[in-house]
Amino acid sequence: MQKEGRDPTMVELLDKTHKKADGTFVDPRAARIKQRFDQRVTELSQSQAEAGSADPVELTQAQLDELYFEVRLLFCLFFLCLI
Repeated sequence: MQKEGRDPTMVELLDKTHKKADGTFVDPRAARIKQRFDQRVTELSQSQAEAGSADPVELTQAQLDELYFEVRLLFCLFFLCLI
């Protein structure tokens, strides 16, 4: 699965492989991981704005993947899940 001439991010793969046709997640764990990922992206954007960045900084694919793995690891450690 390539999008826009590049490999998908991990969260794009999560969306593609863990959502039903109607857009809902197949299980609550996947939905919580995506929700927490989105929260972390928002937090990072806000911290950049508070640091004085006039323009919002776009996260790279590598940064998005690293953030996804951070969220997933923390989720698994705290909730002892296997995804």
